[in-house]
Amino acid sequence: MVLHVGVILLTTIIINIAVKLLLRRLLSIKKERLKIFSHNYFNKLHRNIDRVVRYMSLITQIVLLYYVIFHDSFIPILFGSIIFFFILQSLIQAIFEWKYSPTPKKSILTFSEMIIWTVGFISIFRVLL
Repeated sequence: MVLHVGVILLTTIIINIAVKLLLRRLLSIKKERLKIFSHNYFNKLHRNIDRVVRYMSLITQIVLLYYVIFHDSFIPILFGSIIFFFILQSLIQAIFEWKYSPTPKKSILTFSEMIIWTVGFISIFRVLL
């Protein structure tokens, strides 16, 4: 099982890198150096929405984790909420990149990355369940 998860994770990473390189080349998007785990906000509204979603995600994950510890039947709900909040945060990032970024084509990269990682997460969760 651990080997399956590792293969899925490695495949997802390789596909993500390949798709991003291909899209960057096709759409002529320059690569920018960003700090790891940095928050790239375009304006105050983006920062506020992102913070609200992150706090909602944190609270939801803590509550669901409590239920997972005491009731095993909540595991699929926890996985579903992880995927839901990942998609929500990625969509918010893509929308703000599209509307407020000097390079709106980057939103296509964010959207493609979201799709690839979502498929990877679902594949991993199917192996684990």
